[in-house]
Amino acid sequence: MKTFFLTLSLTIFSFSVFSQSNITLSFNNGFFLNFDQILKNAPISTEQIISSLNHENPFFLKKVFEQDSIHYLDENANEITVSINDIWGYAFNNVLYINYQNQFNRIAQLGKISIFLAKVTVTKTYDTMNNYDGSLYLPESRSTTTTELQRYVVDFSNGQIYPFSTESVKLLLSSDSDLYTKYMQLSKRKRKKMIFLYIREFNKKHPLIIPK
Repeated sequence: MKTFFLTLSLTIFSFSVFSQSNITLSFNNGFFLNFDQILKNAPISTEQIISSLNHENPFFLKKVFEQDSIHYLDENANEITVSINDIWGYAFNNVLYINYQNQFNRIAQLGKISIFLAKVTVTKTYDTMNNYDGSLYLPESRSTTTTELQRYVVDFSNGQIYPFSTESVKLLLSSDSDLYTKYMQLSKRKRKKMIFLYIREFNKKHPLIIPK
């Protein structure tokens, strides 16, 4: 146990370290209607997409997903139209993008437990004492809306998305009794500090395998 934690403490890590370059995976170019297509590596290919845009343009998929809907030919040459919001994500040049709150976000760390960053709208409500009725100040609720960049984790066993937190990681680590036990033996402060490292260790022990 001491040796294990000594190794952890000597490991220098950051979010940028955990990139797709550490994973031997190869995604076919195209978009995925659902998570099952991800696991099968069977996207709707770029060649099937009907568009006036140049298919050879390196930003072709990015531009396509800036539209409200996408048109493509299925295996029977039937034209299909699907809303961009109903698409799980897309892959291009072995980079995977996930659709979250109608925005496509690059998955920065890819594995059985994956991590991505997304811009989300956050509304915060607070009370003030500025409501004066002539005799006394009364509480008044006000709210502010901001856009924040937040991390999320994806469970690649079922495609479920969770907030990036120690509670989520506890849940995802629970399928590995050894790592889960070691993680739970840490103090709350250390759990938060070592969250990236435990995700990395989990992904090493349980590699994500995608068919060619």
